[in-house]
Amino acid sequence: MMGLFCLLACDKYNSKITGKVYYIDENYNISLPAAGAVVTKMIQKGDSLHSVVAVFANENGEFLFDHTTKGTWILSGKLEIEIENDTTTHFYYYYGQSESFTTSGEDQVEQTLSLKLIPQNDTE
Repeated sequence: MMGLFCLLACDKYNSKITGKVYYIDENYNISLPAAGAVVTKMIQKGDSLHSVVAVFANENGEFLFDHTTKGTWILSGKLEIEIENDTTTHFYYYYGQSESFTTSGEDQVEQTLSLKLIPQNDTE
């Protein structure tokens, strides 16, 4: 009897959030898969955002959050690219955030996240 009550009353954790994350290469003005980007899932409660979990995007920029509950969510993405040449090393930082979206606890939602270059003086 207790198991039946929990099945009916407990939050469902069957939603999946899938998608791809890209970064905009400013030199060539093209979108490239953001392999290794950190994608963070945040739940929105009123005016507050609370980080829940983060994952790394795979080599194709794909990510997956499974076992997600009903709620209103926002995703953020961060990527750091290190480029070395003969004499120097340059670091490029990218960031992006999705619009809010909802899950039912039993659906699959697909999101595309675009990261933009953060000017160097904004990273200090």
